Amino acid sequence: MSNNGHFNIPGKLFLAGEYAVTQVGNPALIAAVQKGLQITIADQADYSQIDSDTIPEALIFDINQVIQPTNSRWGYVQATLQLVLAYCKRTGLTDTWSNFKLTIKSDMVANGQKLGLGSSAAITVGIVRALNFFFKLDLPLLTQFKLSALAHLQVQGNGSLGDVAAITYGGVIAYQRPQFTTSISAQGVDIIDQPWPGLKITPLVWPTDWQLLLGATGQAADTKKALAKNRLTASFYQDNQAIIKQLLQTVQVGNYTGLRHSLNANQSLLTSNLPSAYLTPKLHILLASLEQQACAGKVSGAGFGDNGFAILNHLEQKQALEPVWQAAGIQCQLLKIAPTRTV
Repeated sequence: MSNNGHFNIPGKLFLAGEYAVTQVGNPALIAAVQKGLQITIADQADYSQIDSDTIPEALIFDINQVIQPTNSRWGYVQATLQLVLAYCKRTGLTDTWSNFKLTIKSDMVANGQKLGLGSSAAITVGIVRALNFFFKLDLPLLTQFKLSALAHLQVQGNGSLGDVAAITYGGVIAYQRPQFTTSISAQGVDIIDQPWPGLKITPLVWPTDWQLLLGATGQAADTKKALAKNRLTASFYQDNQAIIKQLLQTVQVGNYTGLRHSLNANQSLLTSNLPSAYLTPKLHILLASLEQQACAGKVSGAGFGDNGFAILNHLEQKQALEPVWQAAGIQCQLLKIAPTRTV
């Protein structure tokens, strides 16, 4: 039987709760979207090879020998490979390894710019998923998340891991980060089968008539750097919890007006607690257009550039928003919600 496989790995879009989600117990609403990576894996004799359309030179190695670090651009791939192999060795899942060829193609770039949809998280999730299939490991979804999250954490050194959770589980999720620090990476695969206190991943049913319209400004931003400069207060986290609780209820019942009000409340909370530079001129225009069209949406991610989005419930909203965004140099893309995964 052939081990060849093809996988569509989604990207992610934070809808609400960013910044607060970096603290334990603070929920975020995150969508997995069908703009991500395509990964293929197939049998190959003699040596393993990984190709990417974003990295010029291939990663070549023997699966049965230690994978030595080479180009740092392969860091997420190498960390994930090493963790999966170490976990399988520790748990006795398999003792036979065959070489393979794996190819990664990305549609998370537009006009030469990253779209801010979680490409590094998608890499770790995609490698775990491909190896799980190729070597017939039958890893539960939670184990796949933990392996991907640990690899991501080892390379990046920080983060809520909400992007990894959304991309692993698909659909739209409510997420709370686990209660650990970056020291978890020193524990290696021993932590995979242990409980992760504080971790909550709850798949939600997203109304079928709500569409996501991405507004990409082309200005990358970093939540960690922003947080380092801005100490958020206890009241910020308390207010966020109340807003996100209400927001999750509006999603569950498909209340679009309630959705709009909750997203506006979350945006106002962020705007009032972060420096004025949080809203770049492009993001100011995006938010003003949402208000003018009575359309649900907000800034997504770190702010200081990056992305905004609208949630549409009728076609006229898109027709009204697109020319305003395009005139401001904001790229518009409709995003489909990725299917929810159970295995």
